[in-house]
Amino acid sequence: MPAVGDSVADAVRRASDIIDIVSETVSLTRRGRKLWGLCPFHGEKTPSFTVDPEQQLFYCFGCHKGGNVFTYLMERDHRTFPEALELLAERAGISLGRDAGDRSRMDRRERLYGVLRELQAFYRAGLGRHPEARRFLEQRGLDAASVETWGIGYAPEDWTAGSDWLRRHGFSEREMLEAGVVAERPSGGVYDRLRGRVTFPILDPDGRVVGFGGRIIGDGEPKYLNSPDTTLYKKGRILYGAHLARPHLKDAMAVLVEGYFDAIALHRAGVKTAVAALGTALTEEHARYLKRFTTRVMLAYDNDPAGREAAGRAFPILARAGITVFQVEAYGEKDVDELLQAKGREAVHALIEEPVLYLTRRIQERAQDVRRDPAVKAAALRDLRPLLLAVDDPVERQGQIELLQRLWAVEPKIVAQALRRGQDRVPNNGQNIRHNMVRQPEKIGLNRDEVNLLAGLIRFPDQMEGVLTSLPELCKDARWRAIAETWDWRDSMPTADWVGSLPEGARELASEALLSDAPVSADTLTDLARALGQRWQESRWQDLMRRAASGPRDPALEEEIRELWPHIQEAKKRPRREG
Repeated sequence: MPAVGDSVADAVRRASDIIDIVSETVSLTRRGRKLWGLCPFHGEKTPSFTVDPEQQLFYCFGCHKGGNVFTYLMERDHRTFPEALELLAERAGISLGRDAGDRSRMDRRERLYGVLRELQAFYRAGLGRHPEARRFLEQRGLDAASVETWGIGYAPEDWTAGSDWLRRHGFSEREMLEAGVVAERPSGGVYDRLRGRVTFPILDPDGRVVGFGGRIIGDGEPKYLNSPDTTLYKKGRILYGAHLARPHLKDAMAVLVEGYFDAIALHRAGVKTAVAALGTALTEEHARYLKRFTTRVMLAYDNDPAGREAAGRAFPILARAGITVFQVEAYGEKDVDELLQAKGREAVHALIEEPVLYLTRRIQERAQDVRRDPAVKAAALRDLRPLLLAVDDPVERQGQIELLQRLWAVEPKIVAQALRRGQDRVPNNGQNIRHNMVRQPEKIGLNRDEVNLLAGLIRFPDQMEGVLTSLPELCKDARWRAIAETWDWRDSMPTADWVGSLPEGARELASEALLSDAPVSADTLTDLARALGQRWQESRWQDLMRRAASGPRDPALEEEIRELWPHIQEAKKRPRREG
């Protein structure tokens, strides 16, 4: 990662108003000195996301993400810190003044972009010289305008035509390998990854080529071949067509398909919000990207068993991100591309404009079978359990549960038991229990106590040493350890910079504490620390007793219980502060 002097980063941050950046994707309303809006990082209907213009910090009281303007861009756009810094510096008109090493690293990325741009030009020219490839695209319904819009090209059969072209334009084999456009021969040298294929440039949301996909003409395997993950291209982050769909996605329904031709077909039919995941199943990062723009996604996967299975995997990922998931009704063709070719734009629009909730259709299509056979009903309920639990909106989840009870003739208590089993299942493997015992001390107390305690310490910073002495358990938590380690020099920098310097968990805790209005006094800090320690011990005690009761005898576990018992007894005798 490029190392940039703190003074330059400070200047960029001071020149970048977090309100301007957040307002690009979030509608903010002022309440007092803060601004509030719906969180861009998780689904919600009541605003819990707040921005403080004075401290230049953001925080969500729902998902607990927080930080400064750099953090926000990194979370929102999945950028690295250097990428966020570079973007904000360019917006502010500030030169980063990088040293030779920094410039070399940034120049390396630009060289990789250059490899991909030059190869894209080569492929585009190659399509003009290959009539068979053009006929193939025409047979798939792509006219010249679509080919131009999507930058479709052709990679010749020759094993080194592309790499020879890149060499003549000054790029090295190492750069070609880093860009993912060639592969190494065992005997030495490189060869082109894509040969004899129609090519599809894969663009990032900013419209830069980061990789390629290739589709073979005629028969052959593999039918599709994609670039590998590289410095510039991560399959789990990039959605094909996002650069064209982004202007149309705000508050509209995104349509998610499986491949290049399906995404292009929908755009040709006028459905401008279509995107596709390529070379990988849908990921949480894909879902977070979509959630930045919309809370509704329609699955228009292939109309076959593999497509239905892929939709089943995609649903919980989208639902957990706070997205309401719809699906297209069954249709007569294999996919939406074939539907467009066979029946035209009207058929595609009719399919897209009559969405049905994904879970509703899953419940409806099993209704007849489950009523006939109790064993089928039990299996279907097991299959549906994780999908129901994935639904973030409690109102939507309850509606689906009521539909299931009515159509499947299942008593409410049976559904409730099934859902509890899904949530409460705990591994009884001795190794897992022992592993959890080691990790447990990292979870200290309740979040509200921690926030109030840190909020008080920020107001009365000289109390930190005494609190850490009275509550040594805090330093078992990596978040508090990071905060304590930076405590002595945090006053020497702007608050937003201190928060931005903390690791993720500590940053979120500090952001909430800084934006908290909790009325904590110097006199109550000791009581807060004591209450937090007592709650931690009680939580630890309950966990130990639960494990002792449910597993085989464990002398180490019994010894920890004996050591903790006097502290539990002492805490019970200690009078609680009133008010």
